[in-house]
Parts: sequence; structure tokens; C-alpha cells
Amino acid sequence: MANRLASFVLAIAGSALAVAAQVAPGDALPRSGGVAIALAERGAARCVVWRDATGDRAVRTRRDEAWFRALCARAPAGLLVVTVVEGPATGAGTSAPAVAGAPGAAGGDGAGAGEARTVVGAAGPAWFVDALDGVVVTDGDGVVHFVGAVGSGLADAIAGALAGGVDLAAARAAYTCRLRFASWLDGPEGLVATALPAALAHAPHDGVLHAVRWLLAAAHEPPPVAAALAHDSLRRLADDPRALAAFGDHALRGALAPRALAAVVAPAMARAAAATPEDFAVQLAAVRALGGAGQGRAVGRLAAHARRLASDDAMACLELAAALVAQPEPAVYGDVTAALVARAAALGAPPRWLAAGHVAVALRCRGDAAAAAAVLDAYAAGPGKAISRNNDCWRWLTDRSTFGCCEDFAIALADRMVEDVAALDYFECDTVAFACLRAGRSDDAIAFAERAVAASGGAVPTYAARLRWYRSERIVAVPAPR
Repeated sequence: MANRLASFVLAIAGSALAVAAQVAPGDALPRSGGVAIALAERGAARCVVWRDATGDRAVRTRRDEAWFRALCARAPAGLLVVTVVEGPATGAGTSAPAVAGAPGAAGGDGAGAGEARTVVGAAGPAWFVDALDGVVVTDGDGVVHFVGAVGSGLADAIAGALAGGVDLAAARAAYTCRLRFASWLDGPEGLVATALPAALAHAPHDGVLHAVRWLLAAAHEPPPVAAALAHDSLRRLADDPRALAAFGDHALRGALAPRALAAVVAPAMARAAAATPEDFAVQLAAVRALGGAGQGRAVGRLAAHARRLASDDAMACLELAAALVAQPEPAVYGDVTAALVARAAALGAPPRWLAAGHVAVALRCRGDAAAAAAVLDAYAAGPGKAISRNNDCWRWLTDRSTFGCCEDFAIALADRMVEDVAALDYFECDTVAFACLRAGRSDDAIAFAERAVAASGGAVPTYAARLRWYRSERIVAVPAPR
């Protein structure tokens, strides 16, 4: 069945962006402007996938076109994919009417009945401003089922919405696990660990949730348990290269000793990379996995290809640089990583990422501590100097987009924090403890974690949970990383 492409305007008042509100499973989309029009014209759609391709998300969204094109080609009737693209504003922040054949549309070969529409807006809807990764799934009435990205439960959400049997409580649990990803550090009694069983039952092909499950096991269970879970994840995600990539990338970035996991993941990632040569996310995960497994020649070929794919995407350049500086022999990639960081700067990358990239290249690839210190000095004196070093360090170490990437930046920030160790508050001690752990300094991690517990009067249970982890045999046996 050929697609029915409809034209409508996604009109967004500029003032709406000032009152941005995150949507979550169970919420109803605000029925205003183009949202109301889209839902009114949804026809028989039972599942609506909303994609934000405006602003900084535009490049990333284009990278997912093949995935959505294939989705529409195989989907049954009832699926509608709405992609919001940026266009010139007219009047009071609204957009001019414009619609073309959507890049994600199914072909006319009768293979699928999924519809795709492209709408032009001055910006994404207000609820996209904070939406995790820029994809929202609703039913035909606008009730949110999913907020996330390709590879992290999107396929499960679409299948559930089309089937009409979504458990919104479980969907919210999965969303919470992704949103509060760093809570895996809180141990088996933490928020993520508690919500994870229901989340995985709801989204069994969510690569991020599989990574959380493995990270929890690696931190708190005997090695055979973590190994068995890794093999189980590979089996479950074998038919979804993007979900496999999400699992491999997140798990390897979080692993304290990634080589054993890389050896398990590398064969599957090599096959996925060969099957999806134009998918940057898969290529990136393969670089990380094969590098950790010691397959340097294969990494060189993959990196050259991934660099071409990343050429117009500042964040992709920096993510590839981060994967290369984490290789067993990062000096080999000194020129490549320096060029990637320079390209990212030319494309307007965020200052934090640029600083982290420059520090990592200086330390890992060049062995130039003075150059790294100069970058940190400039960063501290720049427009972001009012930002707490503690918050910046913790975010870099734990945020799902940055953890395990160019960690020398966060570790260096932590080292500067301890220059006046007597002035550290309890939450700063907790941050420094985790930075020390990621640097392979387990004795320092334990010492600062003990200070955090003592200074907080034992009032923060998560600090005590992390201290128990730092003292465990699984930490003592971990060599200094990467």
C-alpha cells in the first residue's frame, strides 16, 4: 500500500518554548497547534511516532532515516511517523505550511502500510525540548507510551502501541531507568535496580536496559553471573543492530575492566557493523568493542569509515574520538583524534565536550600533561567558570551521554577539587571517590567514600552502598583502566 502523505503545519508559538515540560509515559501530549492538527488528521493510526529533527537534533535524526524507512516498509496499517523539521518562522513564531514526501516513508511496493509525514516548524514542540533523545511514541489519542531513541526500547514501544496492550506503569519504569541511568551506581537496592525487572519485561529489546542489567551484575554479582547476562543480551538483541549497539556501547563505557566484556561482544558487533555500514551508532559501538578485544587492524578500518559518517556531526566526531582514545594503544590515533576534535570545534560542538576531547588527546595520545592543564585552565576561566566543578565532574562521570567518554577531563576536575581537601563537602567527596575509582585508584576511592559517609552523618544511603562496592573484591581485582 502506498503511503498517504498529508500536509499540515506544526505551528509553535515562541512563548511555548519558555514553558517546556518533559513528557513521560502516561502523560497526554499538550493539544495545541500542530499537535492537535496531527492527531485530528491521524486517520486510523493507532501508533504515532513523533521525531524532533530541529536544531541540534537535525543531523542525528537524518542518521535514523534508514531505520524508519525500513520500519514503515514492514509495519502494518496503524503506524504514523511524524518528523518535525526546522523551517523559517513567520508571524509570531509559527511556521509556514510545507510538507514533502517524508524520508522515512515506505516505498510503494506494498511491503508495508506505515505512513510518514514531514512537517515544518519554527522549532520542535515544547515537550521535545527535554525529551530524552528526541523520539516520543503515543497512541492515536496522544497518550505517551515512550520517550527515548532508536535502540533503547523504541521497537518494543511501537509494537506494543500497534497491538493496543501497553502497560503504562511498566513503560514509565523503563523510562525512569533510562532517565535515571546513573542510579545503577546505587546498588541492588537503588531506584534503577528496583525498577529494572518490570522495565525489561516491558521492553525486552532495549539495549540501554540490558546495559544497566549488566553493569549492576558486574558491580555486585560474581563474574559468571555477569558473563551469563552478557550472552543472554547478545542473544535477545541479535536481530536489532541498533539495540545491540546501545547495549555494547553503554556496557563497555561503564565497565571498569572492559576487555573481558569486549571479547564477548566483539564478534556480534563486527557482524552488525558489516550489516549496517551507514549506521554511525553501530560503527561506533563496533570500534569500542573490537578495540577492547585487541583487534587493532579492524578498528583502523572501522574508524576510517566512521570518520566519514561523522563528518557533518560535531557530537559524532567527539564520540568517535572518545572511543579511539580509549583504545589499548591510543597514541596510534593521535592525529586522527586531534583532527576529529578540531572538526567538532568547527561544527560548533559544546565547550565541555571540546575541553574533554582536547584533554583526552593531550594525555592519552600525546602524553602532554602541560597541554592538558592549559586546556583545563582555559575552561575554568571561560564563560562556564561559575559552574560548580563538582556538578561538572559528576555529570561527566554519570550522564548517559558522557560517562565513559574522555574521563580524563572529569578526573582532572576532581584532582583540582582535592587541592583544598579540607574544604570539600560530603557530596564533593562522593564525586571525587567515583572519579578516583574510574581512574583506577581504588584506595583513594575508598578513602573519599568513607569521608562522604562520615561527613553526611550516614544520612545518604547511596553513599554507603557505593562504599560497599568500592571495598568489594570485584574492585580490588580491577587493574588501572585504559
